[in-house]
Amino acid sequence: MNARQILRACLKRRIGSNVRLNGVPRKLSGQPISNNPALTLFSVASCVATLLRPRTGALRAGVFKHALTGVVAMTALLNPTTVNAATIEDRLEQYGTNARARLAPHFIKAAVAYPPSALAFIGLKEEKIFQVYARSGTNGFSFIREYPILAASGVAGPKLREGDKQVPEGIYAIELLNPNSSYHLSMRVGYPNASDREQAAKEGRTKLGGDIMIHGKAFSVGCLAMGDDAAEELFVLAADTKIENMTVIIAPVDFRAGKTLPENAKLPSWTESLYPEIKKRLAEFPLPEKK
Repeated sequence: MNARQILRACLKRRIGSNVRLNGVPRKLSGQPISNNPALTLFSVASCVATLLRPRTGALRAGVFKHALTGVVAMTALLNPTTVNAATIEDRLEQYGTNARARLAPHFIKAAVAYPPSALAFIGLKEEKIFQVYARSGTNGFSFIREYPILAASGVAGPKLREGDKQVPEGIYAIELLNPNSSYHLSMRVGYPNASDREQAAKEGRTKLGGDIMIHGKAFSVGCLAMGDDAAEELFVLAADTKIENMTVIIAPVDFRAGKTLPENAKLPSWTESLYPEIKKRLAEFPLPEKK
């Protein structure tokens, strides 16, 4: 059992469960992790030190000290909600009023109630444009507004594997909102989806990558960087609408405008079925009027 596994066990707080450290059984014990971050750190560090269980008091004190130092750093990676972390509600309180005020004129113009009953994000890779569509009740989708994509790595074509720096292409859900992103605010796209996994299985690909985000700032590798103001609006809009009412479509080009990919583009053969599917879904969203 390595240090990361020990920390994960203590974070999950499987009280009474048995673990093995260097082949020696250890049993987790103690109180459940507190909602207080300071008590949480103390509790987790105590758990780590107990698992390591040095033979002398001096060693136990040293292990606890180092465990506490390590936990402060590592829990931010493994369980960021326990270390000085903001909640979605905190971010809505912080950014919600201004973001909603900036969005309001666009919803009024589109005659769509806020918050909408359904929301769609469309990311167009070649155009570097991110569009927002919404609807109220059973009405069709209306164009709300668009943002420039400030950064997105890769070329036309779907994401195939971890580290290829590609932005995925397909139809996705939003899995979660991250109020503690290193890129201001972010939301995670549901890549890989079932179609991505199916094609990977056929081709023997196993490491597909993940953690594809729509986030702030103006730098990105495989994600969509929108800038901080746009990230605030998108985050608040997503939180108000609820992520279960959202769809994300990421396309290599805007098929609605009659665009096609160049013949020399290096694409998997299965994009011949993927792209018509994306094109069909895009057809549900009318092109915005040209200014």
